[in-house]
Amino acid sequence: MRFPREWFRRVQIPASLLLYALLAILVFWSAWRMPSIISIGFGPDPRLFMWDLGWTPFAASHGHNPLVTNYLDYPEGMNLLWSNSGPLVTALLWPISAARGVIFAYNTAETAGVTLSALSAFLLMRRFVRHPIAAFLGGLVYGFSPFVLAHALSQPHLVMVFLPPVIFLILYEILVDQRRPAVLLGGLLGVVASAQLLISEEILATMIFTSVLAVALLAALYPKQVRQRAGYVAVALVTAAASSLVLCAIPLAVQFFGPQHVGRALNPPGFYVSDLAGFVIPGPLHWLAPAVAQTMSTRFTGNLAEWHAYLGVPLLAVTLYTAGRFWHTGLVKVVSLLALMLALLSLGPTVHVAGVTTLIPVAVFAVVFLLVRKTVPARLLMLTFVSGWAALAIVPVFSNAYPGRLMLYVFLFAGLLFAMFVDLMLASPPRARAWAVVASLAVILTLAPALPFPSTPVPVPDFFTTTVRDRVPEGSVALVAPYAYAWDDRVMVWQSAAGMWFRMPEGYGTVPGPAVNPPPTALGSLMMGIGQGLPYDGLSDGARDQLRRDLARWSVRTVVIGPMEHQDNMVSLFRDLLQRDPEITGGVYVWARLNPS
Repeated sequence: MRFPREWFRRVQIPASLLLYALLAILVFWSAWRMPSIISIGFGPDPRLFMWDLGWTPFAASHGHNPLVTNYLDYPEGMNLLWSNSGPLVTALLWPISAARGVIFAYNTAETAGVTLSALSAFLLMRRFVRHPIAAFLGGLVYGFSPFVLAHALSQPHLVMVFLPPVIFLILYEILVDQRRPAVLLGGLLGVVASAQLLISEEILATMIFTSVLAVALLAALYPKQVRQRAGYVAVALVTAAASSLVLCAIPLAVQFFGPQHVGRALNPPGFYVSDLAGFVIPGPLHWLAPAVAQTMSTRFTGNLAEWHAYLGVPLLAVTLYTAGRFWHTGLVKVVSLLALMLALLSLGPTVHVAGVTTLIPVAVFAVVFLLVRKTVPARLLMLTFVSGWAALAIVPVFSNAYPGRLMLYVFLFAGLLFAMFVDLMLASPPRARAWAVVASLAVILTLAPALPFPSTPVPVPDFFTTTVRDRVPEGSVALVAPYAYAWDDRVMVWQSAAGMWFRMPEGYGTVPGPAVNPPPTALGSLMMGIGQGLPYDGLSDGARDQLRRDLARWSVRTVVIGPMEHQDNMVSLFRDLLQRDPEITGGVYVWARLNPS
Protein backbone atom coordinates (compact mmCIF):
# COMPACT_ATOMS: atom_id res chain seq x y z
CA MET A 1 0.00 0.00 0.00
CA ARG A 2 1.35 3.42 -0.99
CA PHE A 3 0.58 6.36 1.25
CA PRO A 4 -0.14 9.63 -0.57
CA ARG A 5 2.57 12.27 -0.53
CA GLU A 6 0.18 14.72 1.11
CA TRP A 7 -0.11 12.38 4.12
CA PHE A 8 3.67 12.35 4.58
CA ARG A 9 3.76 16.14 4.33
CA ARG A 10 1.18 16.48 7.08
CA VAL A 11 2.74 14.06 9.54
CA GLN A 12 6.41 15.04 9.17
CA ILE A 13 6.24 17.85 11.76
CA PRO A 14 4.29 15.98 14.49
CA ALA A 15 6.33 12.85 13.81
CA SER A 16 9.58 14.78 14.15
CA LEU A 17 8.33 16.42 17.34
CA LEU A 18 7.43 13.03 18.81
CA LEU A 19 10.77 11.46 17.88
CA TYR A 20 12.77 14.39 19.25
CA ALA A 21 10.75 14.26 22.48
CA LEU A 22 11.31 10.53 22.89
CA LEU A 23 15.03 10.94 22.29
CA ALA A 24 15.21 13.79 24.81
CA ILE A 25 13.42 11.70 27.45
CA LEU A 26 15.79 8.82 26.71
CA VAL A 27 18.84 11.07 27.15
CA PHE A 28 17.46 12.44 30.44
CA TRP A 29 16.01 9.15 31.65
CA SER A 30 18.21 9.21 34.77
CA ALA A 31 15.98 12.06 36.00
CA TRP A 32 12.69 11.06 34.34
CA ARG A 33 12.56 7.77 36.21
CA MET A 34 11.69 9.88 39.31
CA PRO A 35 11.06 13.37 37.89
CA SER A 36 9.60 14.95 41.02
CA ILE A 37 12.64 14.30 43.22
CA ILE A 38 15.58 13.96 40.78
CA SER A 39 16.67 16.84 38.56
CA ILE A 40 18.63 16.83 35.31
CA GLY A 41 22.22 18.02 35.78
CA PHE A 42 23.93 19.20 38.94
CA GLY A 43 25.28 22.24 40.75
CA PRO A 44 23.70 25.45 42.05
CA ASP A 45 22.24 26.81 38.79
CA PRO A 46 19.45 24.21 38.43
CA ARG A 47 18.26 25.01 41.95
CA LEU A 48 18.31 28.74 41.15
CA PHE A 49 16.02 28.13 38.18
CA MET A 50 13.77 25.90 40.29
CA TRP A 51 13.43 28.84 42.65
CA ASP A 52 12.49 31.04 39.68
CA LEU A 53 9.85 28.50 38.67
CA GLY A 54 8.26 28.98 42.08
CA TRP A 55 8.77 32.74 42.31
CA THR A 56 7.13 33.86 39.07
CA PRO A 57 3.66 32.38 39.76
CA PHE A 58 3.86 33.40 43.42
CA ALA A 59 4.76 36.99 42.53
CA ALA A 60 2.09 37.25 39.85
CA SER A 61 -0.62 35.86 42.14
CA HIS A 62 0.37 37.98 45.16
CA GLY A 63 0.86 41.34 43.48
CA HIS A 64 4.68 41.35 43.57
CA ASN A 65 6.98 42.42 40.75
CA PRO A 66 8.17 39.11 39.23
CA LEU A 67 11.39 40.74 37.99
CA VAL A 68 12.75 41.72 41.42
CA THR A 69 12.45 40.17 44.86
CA ASN A 70 13.28 40.68 48.50
CA TYR A 71 12.42 37.07 49.32
CA LEU A 72 16.14 36.44 48.83
CA ASP A 73 18.95 38.54 50.31
CA TYR A 74 16.45 40.30 52.56
CA PRO A 75 16.26 43.27 53.11
CA GLU A 76 18.28 44.45 50.08
CA GLY A 77 16.77 41.95 47.68
CA MET A 78 17.80 40.95 44.17
CA ASN A 79 17.20 42.06 40.58
CA LEU A 80 16.36 38.73 38.98
CA LEU A 81 17.00 39.82 35.40
CA TRP A 82 20.74 39.71 36.15
CA SER A 83 20.48 36.03 37.13
CA ASN A 84 19.05 34.41 33.97
CA SER A 85 15.61 34.02 35.52
CA GLY A 86 13.86 33.36 32.17
CA PRO A 87 10.55 34.97 33.19
CA LEU A 88 8.77 33.94 29.99
CA VAL A 89 9.62 30.27 30.52
CA THR A 90 8.76 30.28 34.22
CA ALA A 91 5.42 31.95 33.44
CA LEU A 92 4.56 29.40 30.74
CA LEU A 93 5.43 26.54 33.10
CA TRP A 94 3.25 27.95 35.89
CA PRO A 95 0.56 25.22 35.54
CA ILE A 96 3.16 22.45 35.71
CA SER A 97 4.96 24.04 38.67
CA ALA A 98 1.66 24.35 40.53
CA ALA A 99 0.48 20.83 39.73
CA ARG A 100 3.67 18.77 39.95
CA GLY A 101 6.24 20.94 41.74
CA VAL A 102 9.30 22.90 40.65
CA ILE A 103 11.61 19.89 40.22
CA PHE A 104 9.21 18.27 37.76
CA ALA A 105 8.75 21.63 36.02
CA TYR A 106 12.52 22.06 35.76
CA ASN A 107 12.91 18.65 34.10
CA THR A 108 10.07 19.58 31.75
CA ALA A 109 11.82 22.82 30.82
CA GLU A 110 15.08 21.06 30.02
CA THR A 111 13.44 18.29 28.01
CA ALA A 112 11.13 20.65 26.14
CA GLY A 113 14.08 22.93 25.43
CA VAL A 114 16.02 20.17 23.68
CA THR A 115 12.93 18.93 21.84
CA LEU A 116 11.73 22.33 20.60
CA SER A 117 15.25 23.45 19.68
CA ALA A 118 15.66 20.40 17.44
CA LEU A 119 12.20 20.93 15.96
CA SER A 120 12.76 24.61 15.17
CA ALA A 121 16.04 23.72 13.45
CA PHE A 122 14.15 21.04 11.49
CA LEU A 123 11.65 23.66 10.31
CA LEU A 124 14.47 26.01 9.29
CA MET A 125 16.29 23.30 7.37
CA ARG A 126 13.09 22.04 5.77
CA ARG A 127 13.01 25.41 4.04
CA PHE A 128 16.22 24.55 2.18
CA VAL A 129 16.21 20.76 1.68
CA ARG A 130 13.80 18.44 -0.11
CA HIS A 131 13.85 15.36 2.10
CA PRO A 132 12.38 15.45 5.63
CA ILE A 133 14.94 12.90 6.87
CA ALA A 134 17.75 15.29 5.92
CA ALA A 135 16.12 18.12 7.86
CA PHE A 136 15.46 15.75 10.78
CA LEU A 137 19.13 14.79 11.03
CA GLY A 138 20.18 18.43 10.77
CA GLY A 139 17.79 19.30 13.59
CA LEU A 140 19.29 16.48 15.63
CA VAL A 141 22.77 18.00 15.25
CA TYR A 142 21.51 21.34 16.59
CA GLY A 143 18.98 20.37 19.26
CA PHE A 144 21.12 17.54 20.69
CA SER A 145 24.43 19.29 20.04
CA PRO A 146 27.27 19.23 22.57
CA PHE A 147 26.41 22.89 23.24
CA VAL A 148 22.81 22.20 24.23
CA LEU A 149 23.48 19.02 26.19
CA ALA A 150 26.47 20.51 28.03
CA HIS A 151 24.31 23.39 29.21
CA ALA A 152 21.57 20.94 30.18
CA LEU A 153 23.84 20.20 33.14
CA SER A 154 22.99 23.51 34.77
CA GLN A 155 21.70 26.32 32.56
CA PRO A 156 18.22 25.82 31.11
CA HIS A 157 18.14 29.29 29.54
CA LEU A 158 20.88 28.01 27.20
CA VAL A 159 18.99 24.81 26.47
CA MET A 160 15.82 26.61 25.36
CA VAL A 161 17.35 27.79 22.09
CA PHE A 162 14.35 27.17 19.85
CA LEU A 163 14.00 30.82 18.81
CA PRO A 164 17.38 31.42 17.06
CA PRO A 165 16.39 29.23 14.06
CA VAL A 166 13.11 31.13 13.85
CA ILE A 167 14.95 34.46 13.93
CA PHE A 168 17.35 33.35 11.20
CA LEU A 169 14.45 32.23 9.03
CA ILE A 170 12.78 35.64 9.42
CA LEU A 171 16.08 37.37 8.66
CA TYR A 172 16.44 35.27 5.52
CA GLU A 173 13.03 36.48 4.40
CA ILE A 174 14.03 40.09 5.14
CA LEU A 175 17.50 40.05 3.63
CA VAL A 176 17.07 37.67 0.70
CA ASP A 177 13.52 36.72 -0.31
CA GLN A 178 11.70 39.99 0.44
CA ARG A 179 8.36 38.56 -0.74
CA ARG A 180 6.21 39.70 2.20
CA PRO A 181 5.54 43.22 3.54
CA ALA A 182 8.62 44.57 5.30
CA VAL A 183 6.54 45.96 8.17
CA LEU A 184 4.95 42.56 8.77
CA LEU A 185 8.27 40.72 8.89
CA GLY A 186 9.86 43.46 10.98
CA GLY A 187 7.03 43.32 13.51
CA LEU A 188 7.28 39.54 13.69
CA LEU A 189 11.05 39.76 14.20
CA GLY A 190 10.53 42.27 17.01
CA VAL A 191 8.04 39.99 18.78
CA VAL A 192 10.31 36.94 18.53
CA ALA A 193 13.36 38.94 19.66
CA SER A 194 11.38 40.22 22.66
CA ALA A 195 10.44 36.67 23.58
CA GLN A 196 14.12 35.69 23.34
CA LEU A 197 15.02 38.56 25.67
CA LEU A 198 12.69 37.10 28.30
CA ILE A 199 14.28 33.66 27.91
CA SER A 200 17.97 34.56 27.65
CA GLU A 201 19.41 38.00 27.05
CA GLU A 202 22.82 36.54 26.25
CA ILE A 203 21.39 34.45 23.43
CA LEU A 204 19.65 37.54 22.05
CA ALA A 205 22.90 39.53 22.24
CA THR A 206 24.88 36.84 20.43
CA MET A 207 22.02 36.52 17.92
CA ILE A 208 22.32 40.23 17.14
CA PHE A 209 26.11 39.88 16.89
CA THR A 210 25.76 36.93 14.50
CA SER A 211 23.14 38.77 12.46
CA VAL A 212 25.42 41.79 12.08
CA LEU A 213 28.20 39.49 10.85
CA ALA A 214 25.78 37.90 8.38
CA VAL A 215 24.70 41.29 7.01
CA ALA A 216 28.35 42.34 6.68
CA LEU A 217 29.13 39.12 4.79
CA LEU A 218 26.19 39.59 2.44
CA ALA A 219 27.23 43.17 1.75
CA ALA A 220 30.82 42.12 1.07
CA LEU A 221 29.85 39.22 -1.20
CA TYR A 222 27.03 40.93 -3.09
CA PRO A 223 27.72 44.69 -3.10
CA LYS A 224 25.62 45.30 -6.23
CA GLN A 225 22.47 44.13 -4.48
CA VAL A 226 22.91 46.29 -1.39
CA ARG A 227 21.39 49.43 -2.86
CA GLN A 228 18.31 47.76 -4.33
CA ARG A 229 17.54 45.84 -1.13
CA ALA A 230 18.58 48.41 1.47
CA GLY A 231 15.26 50.24 1.64
CA TYR A 232 13.23 47.10 2.33
CA VAL A 233 15.76 45.91 4.92
CA ALA A 234 15.81 49.30 6.64
CA VAL A 235 12.01 49.39 6.98
CA ALA A 236 11.92 45.85 8.38
CA LEU A 237 14.74 46.36 10.87
CA VAL A 238 13.44 49.73 12.09
CA THR A 239 10.03 48.13 12.61
CA ALA A 240 11.67 45.24 14.49
CA ALA A 241 13.66 47.60 16.71
CA ALA A 242 10.64 49.77 17.47
CA SER A 243 8.32 46.86 18.28
CA SER A 244 10.90 45.11 20.45
CA LEU A 245 11.67 48.30 22.37
CA VAL A 246 7.97 48.79 23.10
CA LEU A 247 7.57 45.19 24.24
CA CYS A 248 10.80 45.14 26.27
CA ALA A 249 10.71 48.67 27.71
CA ILE A 250 9.54 47.60 31.16
CA PRO A 251 11.91 44.66 31.73
CA LEU A 252 14.87 46.65 30.38
CA ALA A 253 14.01 49.60 32.61
CA VAL A 254 13.77 47.30 35.63
CA GLN A 255 17.05 45.60 34.78
CA PHE A 256 19.16 48.68 34.17
CA PHE A 257 17.46 51.26 36.41
CA GLY A 258 15.42 49.24 38.90
CA PRO A 259 16.25 48.07 42.43
CA GLN A 260 19.54 46.23 42.90
CA HIS A 261 20.55 46.69 39.26
CA VAL A 262 24.07 45.57 38.44
CA GLY A 263 26.47 47.84 36.59
CA ARG A 264 28.29 45.11 34.72
CA ALA A 265 28.29 41.37 34.26
CA LEU A 266 30.54 39.08 36.30
CA ASN A 267 32.37 37.49 33.37
CA PRO A 268 36.11 36.80 33.49
CA PRO A 269 37.57 37.61 30.03
CA GLY A 270 39.26 34.81 28.11
CA PHE A 271 38.08 32.04 30.42
CA TYR A 272 34.84 30.68 28.99
CA VAL A 273 36.15 30.19 25.47
CA SER A 274 36.58 27.36 22.98
CA ASP A 275 39.85 25.50 23.00
CA LEU A 276 41.37 24.93 19.57
CA ALA A 277 41.77 21.25 20.39
CA GLY A 278 38.19 21.14 21.62
CA PHE A 279 36.84 21.07 18.07
CA VAL A 280 38.12 17.51 17.65
CA ILE A 281 38.74 16.26 21.21
CA PRO A 282 35.61 14.81 22.89
CA GLY A 283 35.03 15.28 26.59
CA PRO A 284 33.41 13.36 29.46
CA LEU A 285 29.89 14.03 28.17
CA HIS A 286 30.46 12.16 24.90
CA TRP A 287 29.85 8.47 24.34
CA LEU A 288 32.86 7.91 22.07
CA ALA A 289 35.47 9.60 24.22
CA PRO A 290 38.65 7.62 24.98
CA ALA A 291 40.21 8.12 28.38
CA VAL A 292 43.12 10.07 26.92
CA ALA A 293 40.71 12.47 25.21
CA GLN A 294 38.72 12.97 28.40
CA THR A 295 41.92 13.68 30.31
CA MET A 296 42.98 16.26 27.77
CA SER A 297 39.57 17.96 27.75
CA THR A 298 39.67 18.45 31.51
CA ARG A 299 42.61 20.83 30.96
CA PHE A 300 40.44 23.27 29.02
CA THR A 301 39.55 26.52 30.77
CA GLY A 302 35.98 26.97 31.95
CA ASN A 303 34.08 23.99 33.26
CA LEU A 304 32.24 20.90 32.06
CA ALA A 305 29.16 22.89 31.01
CA GLU A 306 31.34 25.16 28.86
CA TRP A 307 33.33 22.43 27.07
CA HIS A 308 30.94 22.37 24.15
CA ALA A 309 33.05 23.12 21.06
CA TYR A 310 33.34 19.48 19.97
CA LEU A 311 32.31 19.10 16.32
CA GLY A 312 34.11 15.87 15.62
CA VAL A 313 36.01 14.81 12.51
CA PRO A 314 32.98 13.32 10.66
CA LEU A 315 30.88 16.49 10.95
CA LEU A 316 33.84 18.66 10.00
CA ALA A 317 34.48 16.48 6.95
CA VAL A 318 30.83 16.57 5.87
CA THR A 319 30.58 20.35 6.26
CA LEU A 320 33.81 20.90 4.31
CA TYR A 321 32.60 18.60 1.53
CA THR A 322 29.22 20.32 1.36
CA ALA A 323 30.80 23.77 1.37
CA GLY A 324 33.05 22.80 -1.52
CA ARG A 325 30.29 21.04 -3.44
CA PHE A 326 27.83 23.95 -3.22
CA TRP A 327 30.26 26.87 -2.93
CA HIS A 328 28.70 28.41 -6.03
CA THR A 329 25.38 28.94 -4.21
CA GLY A 330 24.98 32.07 -2.11
CA LEU A 331 23.36 30.30 0.85
CA VAL A 332 26.14 27.77 1.32
CA LYS A 333 28.86 30.35 0.81
CA VAL A 334 27.43 32.69 3.45
CA VAL A 335 26.59 29.89 5.91
CA SER A 336 30.04 28.31 5.55
CA LEU A 337 31.92 31.58 6.02
CA LEU A 338 29.71 32.57 8.92
CA ALA A 339 30.21 29.22 10.65
CA LEU A 340 33.98 29.52 10.18
CA MET A 341 34.05 33.05 11.56
CA LEU A 342 31.96 32.17 14.60
CA ALA A 343 33.99 29.05 15.37
CA LEU A 344 37.20 31.10 15.32
CA LEU A 345 35.68 33.98 17.30
CA SER A 346 34.52 31.50 19.94
CA LEU A 347 38.22 31.03 20.77
CA GLY A 348 38.07 34.37 22.62
CA PRO A 349 40.72 37.09 22.84
CA THR A 350 43.75 34.77 22.57
CA VAL A 351 44.25 31.22 21.37
CA HIS A 352 43.89 28.31 23.81
CA VAL A 353 45.44 24.98 22.79
CA ALA A 354 44.91 21.84 24.91
CA GLY A 355 44.36 23.95 28.00
CA VAL A 356 47.38 26.19 27.42
CA THR A 357 46.54 29.89 27.15
CA THR A 358 48.81 31.46 24.59
CA LEU A 359 49.49 35.14 23.85
CA ILE A 360 48.52 34.70 20.19
CA PRO A 361 45.55 36.95 19.42
CA VAL A 362 42.69 35.17 17.69
CA ALA A 363 42.63 38.05 15.20
CA VAL A 364 45.60 36.45 13.40
CA PHE A 365 43.22 33.80 12.07
CA ALA A 366 41.94 36.45 9.68
CA VAL A 367 44.59 35.17 7.28
CA VAL A 368 42.49 32.00 6.87
CA PHE A 369 40.18 33.91 4.54
CA LEU A 370 43.05 34.37 2.10
CA LEU A 371 42.54 30.71 1.20
CA VAL A 372 39.32 31.62 -0.63
CA ARG A 373 40.48 34.95 -2.04
CA LYS A 374 39.83 33.82 -5.62
CA THR A 375 36.11 33.50 -5.01
CA VAL A 376 35.39 36.09 -2.30
CA PRO A 377 36.67 39.56 -1.34
CA ALA A 378 39.19 38.27 1.21
CA ARG A 379 40.25 41.68 2.52
CA LEU A 380 36.67 42.63 3.39
CA LEU A 381 36.17 39.29 5.11
CA MET A 382 39.38 39.78 7.07
CA LEU A 383 38.20 43.24 8.15
CA THR A 384 34.82 41.83 9.16
CA PHE A 385 36.46 39.09 11.22
CA VAL A 386 38.86 41.44 13.02
CA SER A 387 36.01 43.88 13.70
CA GLY A 388 33.96 41.07 15.22
CA TRP A 389 36.90 40.01 17.38
CA ALA A 390 37.32 43.58 18.62
CA ALA A 391 33.58 43.97 19.27
CA LEU A 392 33.55 40.93 21.55
CA ALA A 393 36.33 42.54 23.56
CA ILE A 394 35.21 46.15 23.91
CA VAL A 395 31.63 46.77 22.73
CA PRO A 396 29.12 46.91 25.62
CA VAL A 397 26.67 43.99 25.77
CA PHE A 398 28.71 41.94 23.27
CA SER A 399 31.70 42.00 25.61
CA ASN A 400 29.52 40.57 28.40
CA ALA A 401 28.81 37.40 26.41
CA TYR A 402 31.00 34.33 26.72
CA PRO A 403 32.82 33.89 23.37
CA GLY A 404 32.60 30.11 23.63
CA ARG A 405 28.82 30.28 23.46
CA LEU A 406 29.00 31.43 19.84
CA MET A 407 29.32 27.70 19.13
CA LEU A 408 25.54 27.48 19.34
CA TYR A 409 25.29 29.04 15.88
CA VAL A 410 28.17 26.99 14.56
CA PHE A 411 26.14 23.86 15.35
CA LEU A 412 23.08 25.38 13.70
CA PHE A 413 24.96 26.15 10.48
CA ALA A 414 26.87 22.86 10.58
CA GLY A 415 23.52 21.10 10.99
CA LEU A 416 22.20 22.91 7.91
CA LEU A 417 25.23 21.90 5.84
CA PHE A 418 24.89 18.33 7.10
CA ALA A 419 21.21 18.34 6.10
CA MET A 420 22.15 19.58 2.63
CA PHE A 421 24.73 16.80 2.35
CA VAL A 422 22.18 14.13 3.26
CA ASP A 423 19.67 15.71 0.90
CA LEU A 424 22.20 15.54 -1.94
CA MET A 425 23.10 11.92 -1.22
CA LEU A 426 19.45 10.83 -1.07
CA ALA A 427 18.97 12.16 -4.59
CA SER A 428 22.07 10.33 -5.83
CA PRO A 429 22.66 6.75 -7.08
CA PRO A 430 22.44 3.85 -4.57
CA ARG A 431 26.20 3.79 -3.87
CA ALA A 432 26.11 7.46 -2.88
CA ARG A 433 23.12 6.75 -0.64
CA ALA A 434 25.15 4.09 1.14
CA TRP A 435 27.87 6.65 1.77
CA ALA A 436 25.22 9.00 3.12
CA VAL A 437 24.13 6.36 5.64
CA VAL A 438 27.73 5.74 6.74
CA ALA A 439 28.50 9.45 7.05
CA SER A 440 25.26 10.14 8.93
CA LEU A 441 25.93 7.36 11.41
CA ALA A 442 29.47 8.60 11.94
CA VAL A 443 28.27 12.15 12.61
CA ILE A 444 25.49 11.12 14.99
CA LEU A 445 27.58 8.57 16.89
CA THR A 446 30.51 10.93 17.43
CA LEU A 447 28.15 13.56 18.84
CA ALA A 448 26.10 11.10 20.91
CA PRO A 449 26.11 11.82 24.66
CA ALA A 450 27.39 9.46 27.29
CA LEU A 451 24.61 7.83 29.29
CA PRO A 452 23.32 7.93 31.92
CA PHE A 453 23.20 11.70 31.77
CA PRO A 454 24.19 13.35 35.07
CA SER A 455 21.30 13.93 37.47
CA THR A 456 20.92 14.92 41.10
CA PRO A 457 18.40 14.04 43.84
CA VAL A 458 16.79 17.19 45.26
CA PRO A 459 15.26 16.12 48.60
CA VAL A 460 12.95 18.56 50.38
CA PRO A 461 12.44 18.10 54.13
CA ASP A 462 8.81 17.41 55.07
CA PHE A 463 8.74 20.54 57.22
CA PHE A 464 8.56 22.81 54.18
CA THR A 465 5.55 21.06 52.68
CA THR A 466 3.65 20.29 55.91
CA THR A 467 4.15 22.22 59.14
CA VAL A 468 6.00 25.34 57.94
CA ARG A 469 2.84 27.44 58.08
CA ASP A 470 2.31 26.51 61.72
CA ARG A 471 5.82 27.55 62.77
CA VAL A 472 6.71 30.48 60.48
CA PRO A 473 4.58 33.63 60.16
CA GLU A 474 3.59 34.32 56.55
CA GLY A 475 5.94 36.76 54.80
CA SER A 476 8.31 36.88 57.79
CA VAL A 477 12.06 36.33 57.60
CA ALA A 478 13.44 32.86 58.27
CA LEU A 479 17.15 32.14 58.41
CA VAL A 480 17.60 28.65 56.93
CA ALA A 481 20.71 26.49 57.06
CA PRO A 482 22.72 25.50 55.13
CA TYR A 483 23.22 29.17 54.36
CA ALA A 484 22.38 29.81 50.69
CA TYR A 485 25.19 31.16 48.52
CA ALA A 486 26.82 30.41 45.17
CA TRP A 487 27.94 26.84 45.92
CA ASP A 488 25.10 25.62 48.11
CA ASP A 489 21.64 26.98 47.38
CA ARG A 490 19.53 23.92 48.21
CA VAL A 491 17.42 25.89 50.70
CA MET A 492 16.11 28.02 47.82
CA VAL A 493 14.32 24.90 46.54
CA TRP A 494 12.94 24.35 50.04
CA GLN A 495 11.63 27.92 50.09
CA SER A 496 10.02 27.39 46.70
CA ALA A 497 8.48 24.09 47.84
CA ALA A 498 6.98 25.97 50.77
CA GLY A 499 5.14 28.24 48.34
CA MET A 500 7.39 31.24 49.13
CA TRP A 501 5.79 31.35 52.58
CA PHE A 502 8.77 33.21 54.06
CA ARG A 503 11.64 35.51 53.11
CA MET A 504 15.34 34.70 53.60
CA PRO A 505 18.38 36.96 54.20
CA GLU A 506 20.43 34.67 51.95
CA GLY A 507 20.44 33.45 48.37
CA TYR A 508 22.35 32.79 45.17
CA GLY A 509 22.13 35.28 42.31
CA THR A 510 23.91 38.27 40.80
CA VAL A 511 23.79 41.37 43.01
CA PRO A 512 25.53 44.77 42.87
CA GLY A 513 29.29 44.54 43.10
CA PRO A 514 28.93 42.48 41.04
CA ALA A 515 28.81 39.38 43.22
CA VAL A 516 26.87 36.13 43.36
CA ASN A 517 26.79 35.79 47.15
CA PRO A 518 24.70 37.66 49.72
CA PRO A 519 26.19 40.87 51.18
CA PRO A 520 28.91 39.82 53.65
CA THR A 521 27.92 39.59 57.32
CA ALA A 522 29.52 38.00 60.36
CA LEU A 523 26.72 35.46 60.81
CA GLY A 524 26.47 34.61 57.12
CA SER A 525 30.24 34.08 56.86
CA LEU A 526 30.26 31.88 59.96
CA MET A 527 27.39 29.75 58.63
CA MET A 528 29.12 29.33 55.27
CA GLY A 529 32.32 28.33 57.04
CA ILE A 530 30.56 25.71 59.16
CA GLY A 531 28.87 24.32 56.05
CA GLN A 532 32.31 24.02 54.43
CA GLY A 533 33.70 22.09 57.38
CA LEU A 534 35.36 24.74 59.50
CA PRO A 535 35.32 23.83 63.22
CA TYR A 536 32.96 25.58 65.62
CA ASP A 537 34.58 26.48 68.95
CA GLY A 538 31.78 28.37 70.67
CA LEU A 539 30.99 32.08 70.99
CA SER A 540 32.46 34.86 73.07
CA ASP A 541 30.11 37.50 74.49
CA GLY A 542 31.30 40.00 71.88
CA ALA A 543 30.80 37.59 69.01
CA ARG A 544 27.33 36.67 70.27
CA ASP A 545 26.32 40.34 70.37
CA GLN A 546 27.61 40.87 66.81
CA LEU A 547 25.72 37.86 65.47
CA ARG A 548 22.53 38.96 67.23
CA ARG A 549 22.84 42.34 65.54
CA ASP A 550 22.82 40.51 62.19
CA LEU A 551 19.65 38.68 63.24
CA ALA A 552 18.05 41.97 64.23
CA ARG A 553 19.04 43.73 61.00
CA TRP A 554 17.51 40.89 59.02
CA SER A 555 14.37 40.89 61.24
CA VAL A 556 14.64 37.12 61.66
CA ARG A 557 11.58 35.53 63.28
CA THR A 558 12.54 31.88 62.72
CA VAL A 559 15.73 29.84 62.38
CA VAL A 560 15.56 26.49 60.58
CA ILE A 561 18.40 23.99 60.15
CA GLY A 562 17.75 21.31 57.56
CA PRO A 563 19.75 18.24 56.54
CA MET A 564 23.32 19.30 55.77
CA GLU A 565 26.95 18.42 56.22
CA HIS A 566 28.28 19.30 59.70
CA GLN A 567 24.73 19.76 60.98
CA ASP A 568 25.76 19.19 64.61
CA ASN A 569 28.09 22.20 64.54
CA MET A 570 25.37 24.38 63.01
CA VAL A 571 22.90 23.30 65.71
CA SER A 572 25.50 24.05 68.37
CA LEU A 573 26.05 27.53 66.93
CA PHE A 574 22.39 28.48 67.16
CA ARG A 575 21.88 26.79 70.49
CA ASP A 576 24.68 29.02 71.83
CA LEU A 577 23.47 32.10 69.97
CA LEU A 578 19.77 31.83 70.88
CA GLN A 579 20.44 30.16 74.25
CA ARG A 580 17.65 27.65 73.98
CA ASP A 581 17.07 24.25 72.44
CA PRO A 582 15.33 23.84 69.10
CA GLU A 583 12.17 21.97 68.27
CA ILE A 584 12.71 18.96 66.00
CA THR A 585 9.93 18.56 63.45
CA GLY A 586 9.56 17.48 59.84
CA GLY A 587 13.22 16.54 59.52
CA VAL A 588 14.58 19.95 60.62
CA TYR A 589 15.59 21.89 63.74
CA VAL A 590 13.42 24.97 64.39
CA TRP A 591 13.74 27.97 66.65
CA ALA A 592 10.39 29.73 66.25
CA ARG A 593 8.81 32.94 67.61
CA LEU A 594 12.08 34.88 67.85
CA ASN A 595 12.07 38.55 68.76
CA PRO A 596 13.52 40.33 65.69
CA SER A 597 14.73 43.25 67.81
